[in-house]
Amino acid sequence: MFAEPVDSFAGVTKSAAEQFIRQAEDQVRQGQYYRAKALYERALLIDPQNPLILLGLGHTTFAAGEYFSAALMLSRAIDSFPAIGYLKFNLHSFVTEEDLLDKRRAELERRLETNDDYRFRFLLGYAEYYSGLEKFGLPNLKQAAEQAPPGSGIAKLYPLLTEESSAEPRR
Repeated sequence: MFAEPVDSFAGVTKSAAEQFIRQAEDQVRQGQYYRAKALYERALLIDPQNPLILLGLGHTTFAAGEYFSAALMLSRAIDSFPAIGYLKFNLHSFVTEEDLLDKRRAELERRLETNDDYRFRFLLGYAEYYSGLEKFGLPNLKQAAEQAPPGSGIAKLYPLLTEESSAEPRR
């Protein structure tokens, strides 16, 4: 696990991709989710192997309420670089709009009442876990992992966070 919590997915270089990531994170913090999405997509064109760009895209599309896209981006990020599960961060550091994460979680809970889709369950668990509500997030992530296609990023995250043999969740 990485020792310090991260508050940016941009590296220290001044590459074009890193600059787009920084700009995208600023746009997310300002509530400009579709501008941020476009910036992340530009960064991805430059650096298609960078899973942190996919992670940022997942956060952005989640904040925008695009749940299927968010689940896909987060799953792809985890699938391409499972060590993402060891990153420590608080989703509130990235999505700073007051009460938005609570609204998104409530919307996902309503959707799950009528359609228990593993992707919605994964997003709910992810948002809970990375917002400091681990005791609610882990059961949702576990259930999503059990329902998801084997080997997918969604199926991989829960075991990474718990290491299945450890009683202490990683954050």
